[in-house]
Amino acid sequence: MLFISRFGVYHWEKFEFEDNSKKDKYWISLSCKFEQKEFYAVLPTSKLDKYFNKSDTYIIKNGSSKYFSVDTLLNFSNIQISTKDKIENAFNNSKFKYLRLLEKQHQTEIEKIIQDSFTLSQKMIDELLCKDS
Repeated sequence: MLFISRFGVYHWEKFEFEDNSKKDKYWISLSCKFEQKEFYAVLPTSKLDKYFNKSDTYIIKNGSSKYFSVDTLLNFSNIQISTKDKIENAFNNSKFKYLRLLEKQHQTEIEKIIQDSFTLSQKMIDELLCKDS
């Protein structure tokens, strides 16, 4: 059974990007509502050099999370939207797996980044902070 949880960490095998390229990715759910057709998520990256001095980012330091063995960046100016159908298809084909919730200290920091965002609209900030649920 498919289970999407706010701040859930998932592994998505062969996640398909907008340019149709595919890569195994971790997928961290940001959505507050789960009976919807689309879900918001952030895709962690270890390519920190591409994001030097970039606003709306958060770095999970090596050793501070059981999911990431290197410094890992979350870029909140590039939130991914995935449809329920796409997620269910990946899940039904054993390509989308729930690992566990992201550690609480990271959840708290992510909420601060979203609250103070420079790039997200106020509507998106409210939605990601569960203010309109």
